[in-house]
Amino acid sequence: SCTGFGSTNAREYLEQLALSPGFAYRLAKLLDGYEGEGSWMEFAFDGMVRYGSVTEEEYSYDMCLDGTCIKPYLDSAAEFKIQAYADLMIEPEYLPTILMASLSGMLAPELGPQPVAISVAVYESFSDYSVYKYGLIPVPLEGEMREGGHAMCCVGYTRLYGTNYFIVINSWGTEWAYENPLGYKGYALIPEQYIAKPGLVWELILPIT
Repeated sequence: SCTGFGSTNAREYLEQLALSPGFAYRLAKLLDGYEGEGSWMEFAFDGMVRYGSVTEEEYSYDMCLDGTCIKPYLDSAAEFKIQAYADLMIEPEYLPTILMASLSGMLAPELGPQPVAISVAVYESFSDYSVYKYGLIPVPLEGEMREGGHAMCCVGYTRLYGTNYFIVINSWGTEWAYENPLGYKGYALIPEQYIAKPGLVWELILPIT
């Protein structure tokens, strides 16, 4: 369900309102044609363009886990439609620059600073205890096994320990990264080298209202 959280975190920033990641995930499943669990944020954003979003109060995450059908909620979702979304994926070496440009408001000055939904490849080191404790995501080493993919939302960037990091909302609660060096419990810090390494970033999407 990280697809729902990553896309909704970017979307609800624009509304300054708690929207439903469970609804976004079920929208993605309505559109992706994939029978298994999991999806892609592109489908969640496509659903936000077609149908919109609802608040967390209206369609809770527990309802998503229970498999509650979203079709009865599609009419009320129209209040929170987005106009479009932009796929920011380009050559990997330029991804950190375009990500910083969006976060700082330089990419599209008429939109202002905006968060970006991001999907990344996850390797064994992503599950290390040090990552669980601090949220500092290491660049995978040669020979590491890939464990899948994960969707999150990038909301800022900083320099720490001589390295440029992107500040990313994760969806695993505040017990994860409980000693984040910036004090942001539940947030990941992803180094610029990770973003720029070929094959590690799968989606980079900007919602447009």
